[in-house]
Amino acid sequence: MLLVILAGAGAYAYHSATQPYVQLHPVAASQTSAQQAQAKIDKLSQALSLARSSGQPQPVSQTFTDSELTSLADQDLSGSPISNLILHSSSAGYIEGTGTATLAGQSFPLYLRASIVISGGEPALHLSDVRLGSMSAPSALVTQIEAALHQSLVLSQSGLSGLKVAFGNGEVTISGAAEP
Repeated sequence: MLLVILAGAGAYAYHSATQPYVQLHPVAASQTSAQQAQAKIDKLSQALSLARSSGQPQPVSQTFTDSELTSLADQDLSGSPISNLILHSSSAGYIEGTGTATLAGQSFPLYLRASIVISGGEPALHLSDVRLGSMSAPSALVTQIEAALHQSLVLSQSGLSGLKVAFGNGEVTISGAAEP
């Protein structure tokens, strides 16, 4: 009887870890979209340079589409255990993502939910939910995803102040000022 219970528990755990938690609509990732996103990041950097050389704050605002965010994250996660990542922004104020995580040679469906919060004037990424199948992901994987997405979502730009993040269906707008 104990063997039957253990086998059932093992089957349930395997099923929970290998079935997607959520299905999102596909987003096309492309080199062109990654380049468009990078061009927007470059504009933020140029505004920082202009602010520093002129001594005057420069207003900044860039809108990133789901395709641009997905493509940029796909580049930043290259070589990591995460692949096929799709990011969707929601007007409810968060970004959802799905993809595949490979751990110990086994592939698992990945789900994540993230928000961008302004803390001490700096943007910070907060992953509120990360799952492999329907099970919570290991903290080491969460840390790796958070670091890569932090870079992808333009959160590493220092010198920006008064930042606001606006979420729409299919896009995220970051606005504020580049300070000298």
